[in-house]
Amino acid sequence: MRRGFAIFCFLMTAGQAQAVDSSAIQRMTDVAHLWSDVKWLSPALASGEIDWDQALVDALPKVEAASTPAAFQDAVTALMKPLHDPAFQIFSINEPNYVSEESSQEVLEWLPGDVALLHLHRLSSMRVTTGELHFEAVTAQLAARAKGLIIDLRPTRESASYGYGAEFPDELIANFIDQPLLLPSNRYRYHTGFQPEIGITSGMYFSASLMLQTSRLMPVKGGHAIPMVFIVNQSNRVPLSALALQRAGKAWILAEGQASAAWAVPVRAITLDDDGKTGMNYSVGELIFPDGASGFGVDASVAPDSASGAGSPAAKAALKLIRSGVRPGGATVYEKTAAMPVRQLVSLSSELRFPSLPWRQLAVIKLWSTMDKFFPYLAYTDRPWDDALPEFLARMKTVSNSREYAQALAEMAAKLDDSHVWIQGPERASLYGEAPAGVRLASVENRIAIAEITDQELHKNAQVKVGDVVLAVDGEDISQRISELKKITSGSTEAARLRDVLPNLLAGANGSVAKVLIEDAGGVRHEVMLPRSDAFWKFWKARRSGAIFKILPGNIGYADLDRLALKDVDAMFDAFKQTDGLILDMRGYPNGTLWRIAARLNVKGAQFGANFSRRIATALPAEQGSLNTFRQSMPKSDKPLYKGKVVMLIDQSTQSQAEHSGLFFEAATAITFIGSPSAGADGDLTKLVLPGAISVSFSGQEVRHADGRQLQRVGLQPDIKVTPTLDGIRTGRDEVLERAQAFLQAR
Repeated sequence: MRRGFAIFCFLMTAGQAQAVDSSAIQRMTDVAHLWSDVKWLSPALASGEIDWDQALVDALPKVEAASTPAAFQDAVTALMKPLHDPAFQIFSINEPNYVSEESSQEVLEWLPGDVALLHLHRLSSMRVTTGELHFEAVTAQLAARAKGLIIDLRPTRESASYGYGAEFPDELIANFIDQPLLLPSNRYRYHTGFQPEIGITSGMYFSASLMLQTSRLMPVKGGHAIPMVFIVNQSNRVPLSALALQRAGKAWILAEGQASAAWAVPVRAITLDDDGKTGMNYSVGELIFPDGASGFGVDASVAPDSASGAGSPAAKAALKLIRSGVRPGGATVYEKTAAMPVRQLVSLSSELRFPSLPWRQLAVIKLWSTMDKFFPYLAYTDRPWDDALPEFLARMKTVSNSREYAQALAEMAAKLDDSHVWIQGPERASLYGEAPAGVRLASVENRIAIAEITDQELHKNAQVKVGDVVLAVDGEDISQRISELKKITSGSTEAARLRDVLPNLLAGANGSVAKVLIEDAGGVRHEVMLPRSDAFWKFWKARRSGAIFKILPGNIGYADLDRLALKDVDAMFDAFKQTDGLILDMRGYPNGTLWRIAARLNVKGAQFGANFSRRIATALPAEQGSLNTFRQSMPKSDKPLYKGKVVMLIDQSTQSQAEHSGLFFEAATAITFIGSPSAGADGDLTKLVLPGAISVSFSGQEVRHADGRQLQRVGLQPDIKVTPTLDGIRTGRDEVLERAQAFLQAR
């Protein structure tokens, strides 16, 4: 997310109205980034009990109305309040509290009662320059004399610049404990891919709470326990060993300045203004003790002071704690945390079709956030996805009914350029058309032609013929109608986008009539009236007829993978075992047959058929922005391999599992692709739910060729390019299949 939230004051003149609106949209955009990060990372949301959507809806009007930095900070505070996040704070970004370092200052100072004051910044810097010897000498002095130990963790400006580490106290502490010390750990939320909010997916995405492995600090031989105090401030993390000792009643924690849980738990820090003067912390992980409890507190505090010697306020307060007899950690509240994350379920049924403005803005933010975190193909979109967020936040202020609202979301989703993106909801029929006419259309030679007549009445009266070209519908030029539908139709390629537009091109109200201007084979134009019926939807998908698999002239096997059932794969190969070549017609969608077919084709002995990756959302430092990647194994078969030449027919209808078939087949054998490029959309579907009973599907993970080549938005590319012609569909020829037969017969 952006690390600076822009704050602009409202301008009062009419000529500056646009600037006023843009500043409000910018504030909402910045808050959307914050809300998104918190949604996926905050441990407070792991229980599923907080309605984070409602929190945003309540805060957005305040964010939009905020005319001053203070008002904006109040709005952000209101948003974060339901989390009860102990690390949340908005603060002024000032110079860190560095302690001064006198060149004559010793690493160790001795206070009354043989209490040692250890200046860790001095010891650490010496360790960097002189190695282990000085460190070991100091440890030996402490072990021999110290009856109490004050460890000053506050950095100097110099030591902060090279980042001395909090691991040093653990080596010291091992000398001053008499039993093993089990340290607390940090727990993070972890999401690999997006679990569908409705429906199912084959992606096996999951969310989890991931607790890091902790350590058990063992006492050194001859070690003995002594009381300890750790002096900390906002410039350093409180060591886990200090927290464990405090919990065990063995050490106090003394804070310089106002203590915050942000010193102990994993946090994310951002700036709230472009000047970098105001900052904010919030939790992205939680501190967990061995018994499952969580909590942080300090035993005492002192005002910031640069002094660090024996007479400093911090040293005096630390010595007072050692002499107090008060048990360490007594002021800290330790609470048990949820043992497991709980998924918050989402319902479609209770949503209003036209939500109020904050809920509409939430829909934009939720759609943006989900894709920003999990959509695997953001790098391939035509426009940066971040641009969609302010654009459609502003758009939601202008929509006036449920149809315009749904259209805005459809246009936003279409910018993902993924043919797996599909909008469903109450207004879908009004946007795309309720019922089609009784013809199936195809894009042929850059024209829209009738490829099949599905209305039997039209067959009888011969108003239209296969191969007739559509020029207009209901008085609107067909190119204009295509352009309008493309705005709300996502497509990995232009051919795939047009493919999904075609079913809706002549659609309208069920029972109505489409007035269509057509041009016949002789160039004559005339209007026809085509009845619309939702019963025609079942005929829209092209289906080939005849035998599902057969032997063609020239001893060539042919299989229609759009219709071939899994149970018939072995019978097909038995029938084709003596053929010289095999045509696999994958212009359509398979029935789960690819793995069994690939196993019978694997003459290359390939081990893998495809590469997968899904995005990870977590605050774990080593995992941020990373991918969960794996290779999909090639299945095995104990049946004979097919060793003849293999061709696969493809076009824009070849998508997802159909393209996946191509990946496995090419890995298994020397395959030749014939036809036109496939759709370029692979990776199983997952779905999210938006206000207004709207669901959006999208590709949940990236799929690549086994050799690593990109598939999304590229598709399977034909080795021999062949596309249908108007003359071909008018005469009933399958020119792609004919070219495949000619290719195999010529070899």
